[in-house]
Amino acid sequence: MSTNNKKSKLHKRTWEENDKKDNKKAQESQEEEDDEQIEDVDENEDDDQEEDQQVSNKKSKANKKNEKAEEGNQEEDDWEDEEDEEDDEDDDDLDSEDLIDITKKKNELEDEEEDEDDDDEEGEEGEEDEVLNVDFEFKDANETMFHSVKGLINGYLDGSDYNSSDLADIIVKQFTLGTFIVIDEEEDENQKKIREKAKLERETNVIGFSTFISAKQHENQSVVKEIIKFVNQKSEKFNNEADHKKLQNILAKNKVGLLINERIINVAPQAVPVLHTQLQEDYKWFKQNHQKEFKENFDFEYLLCITRCAKEVKGTQDPQQGQKKLKKEELDEYLYPKFEDFLLLEKAEIKFFFEAAQSKSQSGLSKKNMDEIKSKELNYKIIYLIKISDYFKSIPEMPLHLCD
Repeated sequence: MSTNNKKSKLHKRTWEENDKKDNKKAQESQEEEDDEQIEDVDENEDDDQEEDQQVSNKKSKANKKNEKAEEGNQEEDDWEDEEDEEDDEDDDDLDSEDLIDITKKKNELEDEEEDEDDDDEEGEEGEEDEVLNVDFEFKDANETMFHSVKGLINGYLDGSDYNSSDLADIIVKQFTLGTFIVIDEEEDENQKKIREKAKLERETNVIGFSTFISAKQHENQSVVKEIIKFVNQKSEKFNNEADHKKLQNILAKNKVGLLINERIINVAPQAVPVLHTQLQEDYKWFKQNHQKEFKENFDFEYLLCITRCAKEVKGTQDPQQGQKKLKKEELDEYLYPKFEDFLLLEKAEIKFFFEAAQSKSQSGLSKKNMDEIKSKELNYKIIYLIKISDYFKSIPEMPLHLCD
């Protein structure tokens, strides 16, 4: 082999070796660059992680601060809420106390208004009381009516003490004269046993009646004497002189019957004309069937009636009545619990009014006190004398006055 070929091969080998070295160096350089890039990336990642960690730490710290702040605010809010609740409780306590005081005052005012309304309505009982809505019958007198009748006549003489038992006894034993309104009420079993054991008759419940009593027939009985004495005393004090003398003369003739007409206030008005009509029928029957006794004791010219009414007194008007004849327009000023009294008073020959005993608390007022009172309803008793013929003539007119 020639020297040039050897050199050529050597150069070639050298070149190849150099190329390999260069390639190796280039590869190593590339690997170093790659490693550096990887390290840079890793460093960047580490930096990013550190930054993220720092941000996270900052956020965590901020959150902790916020939580602490919120806890502080919550404590302040809770404290303020507790104070508000305490204030509200105090306010509630005050409101409750104030409400109690206001309620008491309101109740007191309402009670006062009710009392005033009750006082205003007492005089209107005859008009506003509910009508007794029960089944009733008209019956003749019998002794089982004694207690009911006595209860109805207790105030007959204006609260004066008198023998009401004797008067009730006369009324219920007058079997042929008098009409009674009775109601049938169920008897309690215990009361029934007691009554049957004592062998007593069952009481009849009377709610109203009308009858005549002969003053002549019973003139020696103390109760009739008490009635006549009461009438004379009141007439002397409250009647005018002429009518007082006339009354004395009529009573002296013993031709007077006592018209006793009593009932509870809420009896149906429609029953009243029947009550008086039946009394008239009884009187006619008695006259026909007991002529001798009738002629001796019941041939009346006049009927004497003691009844009651009320009147509204205003300002300084004198509540006391009497000592003068009453005109029709003056009769209109009174309120009559028994409406037929107004009709009979129009026909009465003698009549006078006087303040009833139950109104004494309202009497004796000075002029100054009367000026201070706008209106006051006073109770009165009435005594009147009417011819029996005029009484009978008035009975057919009674239904016409039911709606007045």
